[in-house]
Amino acid sequence: FNTPFRPHARKLIVVITDELPGGFDAFYQPADDDPFHQVLIEQARRQGVQISTVCIPAGYLTAENYAILKQYMQGLASGTDGTFTETDSTGAGA
Repeated sequence: FNTPFRPHARKLIVVITDELPGGFDAFYQPADDDPFHQVLIEQARRQGVQISTVCIPAGYLTAENYAILKQYMQGLASGTDGTFTETDSTGAGA
């Protein structure tokens, strides 16, 4: 969040993904990625940024991994007063 926002503009980030959070190494590691998730939520809230998320179920994710992805995306949205949307595997409905 280094880019300055206009003082009276609504601050909104939209995250659209079909993959687990992977930090900077492209691999989901709960010990690293889960605390970072909380840091992002706290930073966004402090700066008045809403994060809305769109979760697309990819066919290659296991049910367990999709549950992790969905929970992560719901957490970003609910933690910042954003909205959560879940689509079908084509992304339709976003």
